[in-house]
Formats: sequence, C-alpha cells, structure tokens
Amino acid sequence: NGEAQIAAKVLATVNAPAYGLQRPVSSIGQAVTFLGLNTVRSICMRDLMSESFPLGDPALKQAYRQIWNASALASELCNRLSARLGLADGGALVAQVLLSFLGHLASATLLAAQGAARSQPLAPGAPLLDRTRAAQAALGLGPAEIGGLLLQGWGLPPAIVDPVRAIDRLLVTPPGALADAGGTGRAGQDEADGHRLAVAHLCARLGEQLAGGATLASAGSLAGLAAALTEAEDSFHLRQHLAHPALARLAEHLQAPELAQALMTLQQGMQSQR
Repeated sequence: NGEAQIAAKVLATVNAPAYGLQRPVSSIGQAVTFLGLNTVRSICMRDLMSESFPLGDPALKQAYRQIWNASALASELCNRLSARLGLADGGALVAQVLLSFLGHLASATLLAAQGAARSQPLAPGAPLLDRTRAAQAALGLGPAEIGGLLLQGWGLPPAIVDPVRAIDRLLVTPPGALADAGGTGRAGQDEADGHRLAVAHLCARLGEQLAGGATLASAGSLAGLAAALTEAEDSFHLRQHLAHPALARLAEHLQAPELAQALMTLQQGMQSQR
C-alpha cells in the first residue's frame, strides 16, 4: 500500500503543470524516461519529506510553498549542472541539495511556533547568513544544524548527514577546511568534495531566488543571479571554492538555453498552482 501511494503521488506530481509534459505519464517507467531518474527520485523524496511538515498553520503556507518550490528548482538545477560539469555521483548530490532544505522548513516551523517569525520576518530568499543569525538568536541553532539533528533523529548515518549539513556551512568554510564540515580528511577527496558542495550551495541559493517569483529563469538571469550571489560580501569562501579550475565552465553552463528553459517551465507551473 505504501509503495502504491508513493507511486500515485509521484505520477500526480509529474503530471502537474510544473513539469510541462506534452502528454500524460501513466507509469513510473515513463516518468523516468521523460524526466530522468534523478528528477523522479527528487519528487519521491520531496513527497516523503512533506509528510513531516503538514500544512496545518495558514501562517506558514506561503513560507512552506516558497521553500518547497526552492528545493524543486535547486535540485533540478543541480541535476543538470552536475551532469554538465562531470561531477561524480550527481544523483547523491541532488539528494543532498534537496535534504539541505529540511533545516529551513524546520526553522520556519519553530520560528512560527515561537512567534519569532513576526518579530524577524526574513523571507526564504533573504541572505543565508542573515537567516542563520536570526534562527540562532531565536532558536539557538541555524537551519543547517537543525536539519542535521533532524536527519540524525531519523536514523541516517553521518555519511549522509554530514554532506547535507556542509552545504549551508560552505558559506563559512574555506577551501582546505572541509574535514570539519563533512569532508573526508583526505586532501584530494576534500578538494573534490569542495567542488561538489560549492555547486550544491550555489544551486540551493539560486533555487531560493527563483522561487521568489520576481525573476523568471533565462540564460541571462541565471548568470546574473549567480554573479550577484557570488559577489556578495558574505560569499567570500564560496568564491574561493568556485574559482577552482575544475569549475571554470560553470558560468558558461549557467547560460545554456535548455537549462534556463527547464527551470522556467518549472517556475511557470508553480505559478499556475498558486
């Protein structure tokens, strides 16, 4: 029964306007053919995660919707960029990006329960450092740490929890210091992990910007948003990670028309569901 329910929900999601399919999809196999395994996996994970955050409080409706939309856009962007950049195990990286939004959902829930959201109304697209400081002041922990604790509570091993937590932590993690933020402690592997986490972090933040609805994805807007994010004062360490030669073509890939079109289709579908 559980598998049938998940399959039904996945097919309902795949056939929603957000994915802009030209004809209905009637099986999981077709969904994988149309969308790819990583996208279908992300849809399954988002559906499972949503059961932990039921929309019971009307005050949280807008925040939840924006965070969920950001996670969908970020995971789709990461899926496509990781393939273009040749990053190893792109499917795992996409899953980590999606899971990194758990802490933001939990923080929004806890802040609303405390009434802190009204005194510190930071939108999901506000700078990550500002949101982290607000959550730390009100809750004692930032979203990355809250999300890590939640994953640990679900019984997930450190091999999964640490890289998820490290995505947001990259904001304050210089290259070479990944052993304390989810790295392996091996220089060569930590360098590769830095590439992956930098792409994951950028995708998560771009997803948040696009989910706000003020900007439709295009080759120019994606490159512009990425430039603004990486040039921000609090993105010093992110710039260092992204400057590695292995990611030299990142800006070029962000301007690919098919990448922008896929994200724009998602955005338009999300807007039609409001």
